Amino acid sequence: MQKRMEPPPSLLELSRLVGISDSKLKSGFKELFGTTVFGYLKEKRLDKARELLEMSKYLIAQMNGGNFEGRSVLSKPGINRMHEPAARIKQGEYYGMGWIISDSKVWHNGTTENSSSYLVMDGEYGIVLLFNSVDFFSSYDY
Repeated sequence: MQKRMEPPPSLLELSRLVGISDSKLKSGFKELFGTTVFGYLKEKRLDKARELLEMSKYLIAQMNGGNFEGRSVLSKPGINRMHEPAARIKQGEYYGMGWIISDSKVWHNGTTENSSSYLVMDGEYGIVLLFNSVDFFSSYDY
């Protein structure tokens, strides 16, 4: 279900997938997870929203020399070191302590079995993208 949160499958579709009636699915799901199918889905969506908020805060701190909301949360020398080219990847692109440095952009990405993330800083702008499925990237070249 986590692989298909948008659009979510209907209860009827889910019940067909697991081979039981929708009423049995509802009661069994509630017994097993302590919530309804769509309550579970809502909580997973909220988890993704919280994750995005945390990633956004981290990106803001990265862009502000380690400061977030008036507090130093990362050291400025540490931030500078992360964003310094340490090893050449290819012409105009370098690796620097977990970040890729190219021209004016500094970026990082990551993938798990069913999600992917992309953080990029370009001058005074930063973007965080989180995806629920890696299928989107099957033909995408970073």
